[in-house]
Amino acid sequence: MLGLVQVMDDQVGSKHVALSLKLLGAPRLLHLGVPVNLRTRKSLALLAYLAVKNREVRRSELDALLWPEQAQHNARRSLRDELSRINHVLDYEIIISNQQEVSLTRHGLEVDLWQLEQMLGAGRFTEAVELYRGVLLEGFHVRDAAPFESWLEAERGKVQEKIVDALGKLYRLEETRGDHTEALRYARCMIEIEPLDEEAYVLAMRSAALFGDRVGALRLYRDLVLTLSEELQIEPSPEVRAFADRIERGWEEVAHKPEVSFNPLPNAATDSGETGPVRFKTRTIRHNLPAATTTFVGRRRELEIITSHLRQQECRHLTIVGMGGIGKTRLAREAAAQLLTSYRDGVWFVPMVSASTLDFLFFAVAKAIEFSFDEDSSSREQLVAYLEDKEILFVLDGLEHLTSDVEPFRTLLNAAPEIRILATSRRRLGLSGEYVLDLKGMRFPEGGDATSDTPYEAIDLFVERARRVNPAVVFSSGDERLIQRICQMMAGVPLAIELAAALVRTLSCVEIIDAIEEKIDNLDSNLIDLPQRHRGLRTVLEETWNNLSSEQQRVFSALSVLRGHFSREEAYEIAGADLKMLSSLVECSLLRRYASDNFQLLEVMRRYAWEKLNTLRETKQEVVAAHLDYYSLEREGA
Repeated sequence: MLGLVQVMDDQVGSKHVALSLKLLGAPRLLHLGVPVNLRTRKSLALLAYLAVKNREVRRSELDALLWPEQAQHNARRSLRDELSRINHVLDYEIIISNQQEVSLTRHGLEVDLWQLEQMLGAGRFTEAVELYRGVLLEGFHVRDAAPFESWLEAERGKVQEKIVDALGKLYRLEETRGDHTEALRYARCMIEIEPLDEEAYVLAMRSAALFGDRVGALRLYRDLVLTLSEELQIEPSPEVRAFADRIERGWEEVAHKPEVSFNPLPNAATDSGETGPVRFKTRTIRHNLPAATTTFVGRRRELEIITSHLRQQECRHLTIVGMGGIGKTRLAREAAAQLLTSYRDGVWFVPMVSASTLDFLFFAVAKAIEFSFDEDSSSREQLVAYLEDKEILFVLDGLEHLTSDVEPFRTLLNAAPEIRILATSRRRLGLSGEYVLDLKGMRFPEGGDATSDTPYEAIDLFVERARRVNPAVVFSSGDERLIQRICQMMAGVPLAIELAAALVRTLSCVEIIDAIEEKIDNLDSNLIDLPQRHRGLRTVLEETWNNLSSEQQRVFSALSVLRGHFSREEAYEIAGADLKMLSSLVECSLLRRYASDNFQLLEVMRRYAWEKLNTLRETKQEVVAAHLDYYSLEREGA
């Protein structure tokens, strides 16, 4: 038996059991987040039926639902055995029953469908849509239980109808606000749920056109034509065709949705003439994006830039450029997740960090999309031929060591006009047509106190990660300034902030600052699921250092004698850094540039650079002497 542990609810003082029944998407019963094996599918079917009904159900109804082919006394015994088995496995009376009726306890049980109904009833449509993971009991079937299967099909349609209605409300809200990007996202979600719904396509086409993406609007129309042809052997209604024609001719006045006589959808009644609920064929979203294990914090502006560009026809390739630990991979994955419904043939994550040559690119892509080569022709030609009619977004992660040869990238992009690449690298790839997003540190207060009405992503990240490693931590008002100081020392670099926040398990904020000032190596992680290159700040900085030219290394280390802000003149006279060199260090995220044409080597970078300067004895002597001479002359001039 499972032996569930009862815990105390601090708010109401009552005991509850940490059981969670997930019915949206693939069904699961969880105890404290761990899946419970109920041993039979009919056990899970029973729980699902009782949860959806959310009331007392007569035993005779359950007998007929799940054991329709058994004699009444055998069906009743089977039901009794299942009810006993469920409570026995859980070691908890999740099912309440008497001789006539059966129901689920509401005490200590969380059901996502109940939460969904509450959110919809309260008008919390955004939360409801986020909670919706897929069709009711996705992929779930029970053998020899036709009444259950029919009931489940009808319930799936009801839930989908409610979600589509919620999406429609959210669409109208965003449309009223003039946010056509968000409106388009909701319309695309409607299409994913009901891919035969012409009205959803019209809404999406209209939002895309209003957003300025006429090509994307027409692509949506082509998808509708193909879907209706394949599924129903019909064409879009004349009104929808006319709407598409107006967009194709460059018609810009799309502020009013056309009055459309939508094609009727077939119901479950087919040749038999029986009536039944409408059946929708849901298109599976194809991707291999790794599941997120932590909350994504901040970067809203960067996300908007990436997603809006990759939805435009002219942007075939966008590279996120930044130093190690700056959050390139996580940002790319989050952006890709938001683009899942934008590419018919999927969004595919292709790790390139361990690739020794760029020839590996085609094999990595083939592995991601599960494409098999044969021996009749070259692997590259086979893959190019396969991709020529595909709409795909490839997320190529970690390309900085493979930028000397761009030809494979061109080949991949030229394989098909609807292929897009979102890449991450510590340097731009240098392709013609490449869009580049230079990713800097997260926003943090650079002087004085953080104002309460100003969102600082770095502080939000520190607090969120600290509470993850130590849920009991409580920050005082005095800690606010210390957290601000930590984020300043970490230069807003997400990895450095996360490593610092992990120290909350054992250290106070004051002690964390002392530890960072004492030694960079104190910012190490023992988490086994982190890549080796991200388990310590020194590792990240060493990789960055090794990618610098010898002259960049010399100047970077020499600048460590300058604390706080310094001018171009100071940088040149003391460290021999001209504007081109300073700009290159800014590009590497090692240096910050300010509007007044001042620069600053932020503390965590300065300490590392000072360590490096101490290993370059001749350079250190020259720089220290230049520093002394410069300020001596400055004082004499004063």
